[in-house]
Amino acid sequence: GSIASVVGEREITGEWVELTGVLTGACELALYVDGEEVARGQSRYFIPVDPNEGMQIGRDVGTKVGDYTTDNGFVGLIAEVRVYDGERSPRRGQGSDG
Repeated sequence: GSIASVVGEREITGEWVELTGVLTGACELALYVDGEEVARGQSRYFIPVDPNEGMQIGRDVGTKVGDYTTDNGFVGLIAEVRVYDGERSPRRGQGSDG
């Protein structure tokens, strides 16, 4: 029923970066680039039910989860994706499993 997002000010187009997104136990959203926090915001709650669709990396097809109408196709390389249950440290070079 509501959308929460954070956006950093730094342009990372054309760079190879380690991007980490965190939803904390206090429902805060944090965004890190190469281990440095670049944005923080508040979410109203966690995802209350299982999504109707599978996870999609680099594209949002089907039911949109943001304030956009296209599928937001990512152009570039994604080397690795990790998803954790529980908070992790965003230290650079160690993934997100601190």
